[in-house]
Amino acid sequence: MLTASVAQQQGETVLAGLQSQVTVEFDQYATPSISATSKTDAFYTQGYLTASERLFQMDLMRRKASGQLSEVFGNKALPLDIMHRHLGFQKTAENIVVALPKDQRQILHAYTAGINAYLHNATLLAPEFLTLGYQPEPWQETDSILVSLNMFKLLNHNAANERMLTIMKQVMPSDIMVFLTPKNDSYNAQVFLSGTEIFVADEKSIPVEALRKINQQNQHQAAINLLQDSSVSIGSNQWATNKTEDGRAIIANDMHLPLAVPNLWYQARLNYPGVSLSGISLPGLPMMIAGSNQHVAWGFTDAKADVLDLVSLTINPDNKNQYQTPSGWKNFKMHSEVIQVKGEPDTRIEVRQTQWGPVSPKLLLGKQFAIQWTLFHPEAVNLSLAQIDQVKNIDEAITLFNQAGLPPLNVTLADNKGHIAWTLTGKFPRRTNFDGAVSVTREQADISWHGMRPTSQYPHVIDPDSGILMTANNRVIAQQNDFLIGHNFANGFRAYRIAELLKSQQTMDKYFLHKIQLDTKTNFYTFYQQLALSALTDKVTATDPLFQELKSALQKWDGYANAESISFGLLVEYRVALANLILSSYLQQCKAVDKNFHYHWRKMDTPLRLLLTYKIPDTLPGSQKYSSWNDLIIQVLKKTAKNIQQRFPEKRLSLLSWGDMHTVQLQHPFSRVFPWLGFFLNMPQQPLNGCTYCVRVATADFGASMRLVVSPGHEDKMILVTPTGQSGHPLSTHYQDRFPYWVNGKKMHQFPNSENPIMLLKPKIN
Repeated sequence: MLTASVAQQQGETVLAGLQSQVTVEFDQYATPSISATSKTDAFYTQGYLTASERLFQMDLMRRKASGQLSEVFGNKALPLDIMHRHLGFQKTAENIVVALPKDQRQILHAYTAGINAYLHNATLLAPEFLTLGYQPEPWQETDSILVSLNMFKLLNHNAANERMLTIMKQVMPSDIMVFLTPKNDSYNAQVFLSGTEIFVADEKSIPVEALRKINQQNQHQAAINLLQDSSVSIGSNQWATNKTEDGRAIIANDMHLPLAVPNLWYQARLNYPGVSLSGISLPGLPMMIAGSNQHVAWGFTDAKADVLDLVSLTINPDNKNQYQTPSGWKNFKMHSEVIQVKGEPDTRIEVRQTQWGPVSPKLLLGKQFAIQWTLFHPEAVNLSLAQIDQVKNIDEAITLFNQAGLPPLNVTLADNKGHIAWTLTGKFPRRTNFDGAVSVTREQADISWHGMRPTSQYPHVIDPDSGILMTANNRVIAQQNDFLIGHNFANGFRAYRIAELLKSQQTMDKYFLHKIQLDTKTNFYTFYQQLALSALTDKVTATDPLFQELKSALQKWDGYANAESISFGLLVEYRVALANLILSSYLQQCKAVDKNFHYHWRKMDTPLRLLLTYKIPDTLPGSQKYSSWNDLIIQVLKKTAKNIQQRFPEKRLSLLSWGDMHTVQLQHPFSRVFPWLGFFLNMPQQPLNGCTYCVRVATADFGASMRLVVSPGHEDKMILVTPTGQSGHPLSTHYQDRFPYWVNGKKMHQFPNSENPIMLLKPKIN
């Protein structure tokens, strides 16, 4: 019976709301090629087909953003619902829909109608709905915007950064804070797309006296680990080149996101008069997120932009319902939200709004704060990317993306004339008298946002002499005085390694670019390998057989993060253990003022390596426990090794491979609740190449959500690989047919042929 809910790929279907007949050809992996006589019919069909494969996934995304997960999952989803109710995404989505221009509203209306046509026609819905015992509500236009807001939040909710820096500024000497939050690193200083900077990190960079004082204060306290390693954070790789034999331009893009079943993206081709779009879409959203329109190809990486501020509030001591503004006390706008909880009584919460944004239920340094975020501004979120079908060249593409209502992202472009470019998309606030790094009050009129930055100020680079462009969530502009993008950028190693590979070839093709996406060489960890080996002297190894085995194991590392690489897992855990011990020791005061404090600076290896390189006695943490820096290095290595031995007692360290420790496990949401379903719903667990400091970013459930390589005008030769199949239905033959290509790093070419199924969608005649 359940097979009745598997998406159909052939035959004729009559649909109300369709204007003209649409032909859909499917390739061997269920990628639809939609041929319609109008744009609205094309997007109507995309909505219909996406719902047939991913309706449960779409329903979860709109429920998550609107704070309605508890209705189907019960109490365990309540904290997430409460957070989203305070953020007020539902009202934000309603405001955005009202503000959409007519052409975008038409596309949204058609896409929504297609989804609801599937809901109306389906005789049986996906098994998840049957298991949870509920019928999904008809799709609303606001639901698509909720899906967009969900993605915006995933990419850009950087409140944790501002909390961290605000607490550090409150309790730490300024020289230590500067030391622990460097703006640059040795890798990134070599790969700026615009401008240059001299990177200096030497013994003089270490605030020895200030660190010595902190060490003295902490002598009688047990250090608490405060490190939250942010190496696994939302990010991506992308690059473009026109260093090809025939002068064509090619882009490569792999977006790194949390991985689950089904995959985040839905692949499709949309064809209508004068237009052919190929790429990936986000289920529930009528746009092609990344791909090519035959004239221009485009891809994204997270810009690590700061477009969110925590506004510290002063509450009227005589009236808790008022807060201070530049013009005096002002009343909160307040209303109640009722959250339905499956199997439990309803939960009622009070939500408050300020002139800057919603009030968070959390406190910061004992004070309430409001969240000011570009996301809440209707002009910051729209469907203008749907106009990519009209873009014919690089200049038009830059104009479109600069004006688009998207999360703040890096955009890399290539056109069919051989040009390449980089620019930014999304909206950026114009801050006055502050930079947004830490929370400040807004009780003075001269500290504020003055609208959004004009697109004329957006930076861009077109056709660099090198013939290559790349971004990997690193800081892309050397000087930010004129255009501040953000603060806590990714470590520059990935960008550096990508540039190294691109510069190694005089000419390239799409196969070489795909090979780069799978690169696992990681000199990033060489520092920690050499640090350990230099400490494992003959005198030290003679004291303990474990040290001799460690030395042997570390010498076997081949410099890669491949499944067969020996001792790489030891290096990964050793680095984290060193950072936890050393950097956390200087941050204990932060924990004292906020029990939830964590340090997550993405360039933390700059101060960490300085301390471990110069080994200044006064900077040694835990001096009552360690006799010297070398003693600390050895003891942390020994502890790390013993922890690994406890988890893998059946293997010697000198034989333990990365694949033994590092496996991929892509899970369906149900398998977390019902583990026995994992065998049927999850992708097979197996060893995985890659790491968090490789071009091939990979952890058990995080990594490349897609791998795209395409040259505009050559879409029939596009490489596009996703982690799971096109279908979200476990009984579909297309549930996991793409997984072997993704996990094994194989190429996929997809295109319809005469042997593949064809579906005809016909309009209902009243």
